[in-house]
Amino acid sequence: MSLLKTFPKKSGLLPPFLKKISFNRPTADQDFPFNIPAFQKDFTLEFSKPVTIFTGANATGKSTLLEFIAHRCGFNLLGGSRDHCYQTLARDSYPHLKKLADCMRLAWLPKVSQGFFLRAETFFNFLEYIHDPRWQDLEASYGGNLLTQSHGEGFLSFFRHRLSRGGLYLMDEPEAALSPMHQMEFLKILKEIESRSNAQVILVTHSPLLMGYPMAELYEFGGCGIKLLALEQTQHFQVMKSFCQAPQAFIRRLLEKE
Repeated sequence: MSLLKTFPKKSGLLPPFLKKISFNRPTADQDFPFNIPAFQKDFTLEFSKPVTIFTGANATGKSTLLEFIAHRCGFNLLGGSRDHCYQTLARDSYPHLKKLADCMRLAWLPKVSQGFFLRAETFFNFLEYIHDPRWQDLEASYGGNLLTQSHGEGFLSFFRHRLSRGGLYLMDEPEAALSPMHQMEFLKILKEIESRSNAQVILVTHSPLLMGYPMAELYEFGGCGIKLLALEQTQHFQVMKSFCQAPQAFIRRLLEKE
């Protein structure tokens, strides 16, 4: 049985739509965002699969790069699509995105502006926006009043209803509200999205479970920049592996460190 609620026809244009990101660092600027690891040297990211995953430690540039892609697509930077106009800052309030625009190039085939930018930290604001009586049809298209569901159930309902449509989907920490069981449901939704061949997904996550999606390209952001890695090579996986092998011993060693 399909996990998704609508069944659009496949497009003749197959994902990934965003093919490449090229970044040439300005030499003089040492301020944000050029003071974080991902933007301290030139890089090129190639997208050859419909699903791409960014992972790595905090403050390494993952969410900043995702936000920049959303900015170039015209998505609401608090979360939403091009059509969702609710509380947000003027684009002039994001000077770091203007800086990145001057030295970053996105290569598309074709250029896509349909899709959605999911920010886990502001998802509740989006749900309040579509709950407005003026947008009843919009709310219904997302599965009804998601404010009456648990945080995790609301996330899954959103994924099932919204991600069935074609376009580019940018997700910042979708696991934030999902239990391990619900994360496994999300992986099944990702597989169904990929099988429909009408959408590209780029997501930021700290979850080794989501990072393990087998059909994805996995980029780790770290102190040395951005690397294409296998799951087992990532720092997050190594930490969780050590914990799962001997949980009590792992915690004791952690607490004994000065």
